[in-house]
Amino acid sequence: ETWPQSIRAWLTQQGYAVGPNGKRDQPKPVFEALVLVPKLPRSSALNKSITSKIVLKICQDEIFHGLKHTLRRWFPVSGT
Repeated sequence: ETWPQSIRAWLTQQGYAVGPNGKRDQPKPVFEALVLVPKLPRSSALNKSITSKIVLKICQDEIFHGLKHTLRRWFPVSGT
């Protein structure tokens, strides 16, 4: 079995609610449900495969932006 063509549609059909911020209310159970669909064993390679597809540029979460700002202040990019 493979992942559904539209993961967002599948999550909605499975009853995983979208919060007012446009994200799923319970990210951990969503991730665990997605892993079970193709019956894949949990691994760091699987986590990397899934998370590498996340687009953070469009994230609108204020807490995430605060964390990003703090990390950039702590670890500035040095020009080489």
